[in-house]
Amino acid sequence: DRLVAKLTEGADLPDIPRVSVRRHAIANAPTLPGGRVIVLSDILDKAKTPDEFAAILGHEFGHVATRDPTRSVIAAG
Repeated sequence: DRLVAKLTEGADLPDIPRVSVRRHAIANAPTLPGGRVIVLSDILDKAKTPDEFAAILGHEFGHVATRDPTRSVIAAG
Protein backbone atom coordinates (compact mmCIF):
# COMPACT_ATOMS: atom_id res chain seq x y z
CA ASP A 1 0.00 0.00 0.00
CA ARG A 2 2.86 2.39 0.78
CA LEU A 3 4.50 1.65 -2.56
CA VAL A 4 1.25 2.26 -4.42
CA ALA A 5 0.76 5.54 -2.56
CA LYS A 6 4.31 6.62 -3.35
CA LEU A 7 4.05 5.71 -7.04
CA THR A 8 0.70 7.46 -7.50
CA GLU A 9 1.43 10.57 -5.44
CA GLY A 10 0.67 13.59 -7.61
CA ALA A 11 -0.25 11.40 -10.59
CA ASP A 12 -3.25 12.43 -12.65
CA LEU A 13 -4.89 9.02 -12.90
CA PRO A 14 -8.52 8.48 -13.92
CA ASP A 15 -8.85 5.78 -11.24
CA ILE A 16 -6.90 5.17 -8.04
CA PRO A 17 -5.15 1.85 -8.63
CA ARG A 18 -6.21 -0.99 -6.37
CA VAL A 19 -3.51 -3.62 -6.23
CA SER A 20 -3.98 -7.14 -4.96
CA VAL A 21 -1.73 -10.21 -5.03
CA ARG A 22 -2.96 -13.63 -6.05
CA ARG A 23 -0.97 -16.83 -5.69
CA HIS A 24 -0.14 -18.14 -9.15
CA ALA A 25 2.73 -19.92 -10.90
CA ILE A 26 2.75 -17.44 -13.80
CA ALA A 27 4.70 -14.19 -13.53
CA ASN A 28 2.30 -11.49 -14.66
CA ALA A 29 0.47 -8.40 -13.46
CA PRO A 30 -2.63 -7.73 -15.55
CA THR A 31 -4.57 -4.51 -15.23
CA LEU A 32 -8.36 -4.58 -15.39
CA PRO A 33 -10.86 -1.79 -16.04
CA GLY A 34 -11.43 0.56 -13.12
CA GLY A 35 -7.79 0.66 -12.05
CA ARG A 36 -7.63 -2.86 -10.68
CA VAL A 37 -4.13 -4.41 -10.86
CA ILE A 38 -3.75 -8.10 -10.07
CA VAL A 39 -0.18 -9.10 -9.22
CA LEU A 40 0.40 -12.81 -9.72
CA SER A 41 2.73 -14.05 -7.01
CA ASP A 42 5.41 -15.55 -9.25
CA ILE A 43 6.32 -12.06 -10.48
CA LEU A 44 7.32 -11.21 -6.91
CA ASP A 45 9.81 -14.09 -6.97
CA LYS A 46 11.17 -13.06 -10.36
CA ALA A 47 11.63 -9.37 -9.48
CA LYS A 48 15.24 -9.08 -8.33
CA THR A 49 14.90 -5.80 -6.42
CA PRO A 50 12.16 -3.62 -4.93
CA ASP A 51 12.90 -1.09 -7.68
CA GLU A 52 12.26 -3.73 -10.33
CA PHE A 53 8.90 -4.50 -8.77
CA ALA A 54 8.14 -0.76 -8.57
CA ALA A 55 8.88 -0.52 -12.30
CA ILE A 56 6.39 -3.33 -12.96
CA LEU A 57 3.71 -1.49 -10.97
CA GLY A 58 4.61 1.76 -12.74
CA HIS A 59 4.10 0.04 -16.07
CA GLU A 60 0.69 -1.21 -14.99
CA PHE A 61 -0.24 2.23 -13.66
CA GLY A 62 0.54 3.52 -17.15
CA HIS A 63 -2.23 1.23 -18.42
CA VAL A 64 -4.53 2.73 -15.76
CA ALA A 65 -3.59 6.26 -16.87
CA THR A 66 -4.42 5.59 -20.51
CA ARG A 67 -7.43 3.38 -19.72
CA ASP A 68 -6.04 0.58 -21.87
CA PRO A 69 -8.10 -2.19 -20.21
CA THR A 70 -11.34 -0.27 -20.74
CA ARG A 71 -10.44 0.41 -24.36
CA SER A 72 -9.75 -3.30 -24.86
CA VAL A 73 -13.14 -4.29 -23.46
CA ILE A 74 -14.91 -1.77 -25.69
CA ALA A 75 -12.94 -2.88 -28.76
CA ALA A 76 -13.70 -6.54 -28.05
CA GLY A 77 -17.41 -5.73 -27.74
